[in-house]
Amino acid sequence: MHTYPGKPNPGGCPHPHSAMIRLFALLLGLAFVPGQDETPDSSTDSTTGSISGETSTLAASHEQVAAKLKDQQSGLWIDRGETRRPLFVPDAETLNFSVQLSVESLIDADVGTFVLSSGTEPFRRGLPKPGESADEGERAAWIKAVGDGGALGYSVDQTIETRLLPQAWPRGIYRDTLAGSSHKKRELMYGDKQGELQSWYRSNHHCHGCDRKEHFVEASLFSSEGHCNGCSRGEHRIWLKPITQKIPEGAIDMLSAVFLARAMVRSEIDELQFPMLQKQLWWDVTLARGDVRDMKVPAGVFTCRQIKMSPTVPKGVDNTDKFKGLFGIHGTLSLWVHEVTGVPVVVEGIVPIGPLDFDVSIELSSFSGTPKDFAAKQ
Repeated sequence: MHTYPGKPNPGGCPHPHSAMIRLFALLLGLAFVPGQDETPDSSTDSTTGSISGETSTLAASHEQVAAKLKDQQSGLWIDRGETRRPLFVPDAETLNFSVQLSVESLIDADVGTFVLSSGTEPFRRGLPKPGESADEGERAAWIKAVGDGGALGYSVDQTIETRLLPQAWPRGIYRDTLAGSSHKKRELMYGDKQGELQSWYRSNHHCHGCDRKEHFVEASLFSSEGHCNGCSRGEHRIWLKPITQKIPEGAIDMLSAVFLARAMVRSEIDELQFPMLQKQLWWDVTLARGDVRDMKVPAGVFTCRQIKMSPTVPKGVDNTDKFKGLFGIHGTLSLWVHEVTGVPVVVEGIVPIGPLDFDVSIELSSFSGTPKDFAAKQ
């Protein structure tokens, strides 16, 4: 049996790791930056409510954008349905960011790093039948975001990854794994299952009571002997029952939406609406292009475009949750992407932790495998 003195942070006050998770999540706020799509007719479903059609002001066709990218960067186009333009996932691209936290000129600290990478790989549907050869032509795409850091003795190691597959179900597999001083897992799958667009979501939580001896603790100053009553150990967590729901055509997860941002910028789209999946829910998201500004970061000086984000609950959807931003982010969010390619350069925002509002800046520090026309100013 484990000896565990009780929960860290017994008073319920936010831990430094909460700030780290929110800081990393700010970068994933890029997920609210979708790409260029046609303007399909909206439809309504009795289960999902008003399924808002993806709308945008179009300046260039998908074929024009694809032609421009062909000589700039290799990768894979991912189909999103008849009324939605595909998203582009680059081969072997890596973006490294540093995360800074400050408050009222009293604290100014580098609290961690964030790495956003993508690639493609051969896709195997299964073992071929005797006498048949394996299909070598199909490919799948993957996107990964890794946050690492800590403060005041608390560590965070968070990995969020998506696989986009050339099949009906699941077309997308999204996993979020938090390790370090605290542990949590989430899984999301979505696609066309037996002719119906739907998502499947599950998460784990601390076991509240069972006969498994590995969940028991010895008596200590803070707890009696018996089943653990709550801790941060990963082995003490169990999966909750999965939740399924109908979803609109073209709905995507957070990481996939990062790469739709490139088409939005390259095609000079002024405003866009699209559905985004978050845990067991989905939201209607509106984005609008803002100002252009030169942003100085460790990787250099880049001319960037600001993206403004406004999420809303779809009409008719039973969602009483109050939107707080990804992973519980509060306050404002400013996303700055390279004006030509849409590559993310800076994310700025405010994160409340206890009685203080912390200024957050996530800045590009290095990169590889980016489009040829992504470069710092001379």
